[in-house]
Amino acid sequence: MRKFHILPFLCLYAFISPAEALAYTYTCTSSFEHQIKLDSTSEVYPSVGTVYPIDFSNQGNYSATCDVPTSGQTEKKPTLYKAVYGGGEQADSDGYITLNDFVKVRSYIKVYNSGDVQVPFTDVSNKAAEIPKASTSVTSGSSGKVEILIRKSILQGVIPIPEFYVYLYSRYEGYSDAYNSEPLSIVHFNASSLEVDKVCDVSGLPFSESIKNQSLSELVNNTDSMGVVSFTISCTKDVSELDLNLSFSGEAYKSDPRFFKSDVSSIGIGLYNDNGEYTYGENGFPLSLSNSQATVSFKMVPVAQDEKTEVNAAVKFNIQPVIYGNK
Repeated sequence: MRKFHILPFLCLYAFISPAEALAYTYTCTSSFEHQIKLDSTSEVYPSVGTVYPIDFSNQGNYSATCDVPTSGQTEKKPTLYKAVYGGGEQADSDGYITLNDFVKVRSYIKVYNSGDVQVPFTDVSNKAAEIPKASTSVTSGSSGKVEILIRKSILQGVIPIPEFYVYLYSRYEGYSDAYNSEPLSIVHFNASSLEVDKVCDVSGLPFSESIKNQSLSELVNNTDSMGVVSFTISCTKDVSELDLNLSFSGEAYKSDPRFFKSDVSSIGIGLYNDNGEYTYGENGFPLSLSNSQATVSFKMVPVAQDEKTEVNAAVKFNIQPVIYGNK
């Protein structure tokens, strides 16, 4: 009987023992976020399809924590890297993602010993074998290149570049076959501006509107104008063949893409033209120039979807005019 009881005990011990061992992912993570501005200038004429390359560098290493044993590892292996766009954007066949109706971007992240690699990518090696360690200093992700492709001829001298993100991940080759759900670092490309050859000028900037001391209940689904804003466009070159339009660029209002976001999350601002339409993105207002000039006016229309908050200060917004041609 004693022999009968010992055997199950030994088998149970052998079964539980591996499960008690610590499991490691052999991946590295951090909360580091590279803050990148792509502000730049170019003398290249801003015609549709033009690509503007911009190099960036955050100048320095950053620290990461790695989920590995603190001892007992002897085999040296390189680190593999993966990069994806943070908003879930899918690159087209040429590697570009669309940021808005005017701008596409193609991004390259520099991986140590592998150079600039086009995003998205996976399993790119740093070719630097080492024994996995619990903390490490990383340079990959700190620099690279972005190519700005303009989808229209943008003529007012400034090309607005919306913000976007790239998420970088890492794992030790041979020790792990999966990346962590948490990134090694995030490359945050802040909203920026590319200054180019100015073909047309816009007067009447900056423009604003006050929605002060009103209940949001007065603005819900509002289609009444709160004010009128006028712009004068003057061009220094012949643009008669470009099918010229005036539109606006900015972050879209969450409840209706015809409107733009303000600094009060419940309120959006729309620009209503004489054709009875909202002007935004590719839905631009056609311009007819006389003596290389045109003056156009828009009604500013606020909209809100939330009745719970009182507005006790002037609402602010960041909307930029865009003069563009389709050719």
